[in-house]
Amino acid sequence: MTFLLDSEFRIPGTEVRFGLDPVIGLFPIIGDLVSYVISALLVFTMAQNGISGKLLLKMLANIFIDLIISGIPMAGQIGDFFYKANNMNLKLYKEYLEEGKHRGSAAPVLLVALLLLIALPIVFGIMVFYTASTLYHWIFNT
Repeated sequence: MTFLLDSEFRIPGTEVRFGLDPVIGLFPIIGDLVSYVISALLVFTMAQNGISGKLLLKMLANIFIDLIISGIPMAGQIGDFFYKANNMNLKLYKEYLEEGKHRGSAAPVLLVALLLLIALPIVFGIMVFYTASTLYHWIFNT
């Protein structure tokens, strides 16, 4: 799933790879939130195997940064070509599995992480609504 979201396709004649993440992001707001939810589900699937709270927070930070980058109109899709949160999270997870890094339980952080995953898209939606409302009022002087 990580490969499909971030690296499945290659632009011919280049080494630039991309996945479905920038394509899904073409649908304003909804696409970014769908991509965020899929990434969050991937992180929580990895968390079920006992990753440390510190590693969980790194992974959540990666997908949150991806959400922020994706939320920038037009530039967000370009950013999705270069900032590949799911690939970074997979690399961190492989380090955990293969090299023994990031050992420990994520149990103390899971509740806070779950609340953040619910709250952050709501805050993002409010920011988008406020921005759209301000632009509407600015353009139409109402």
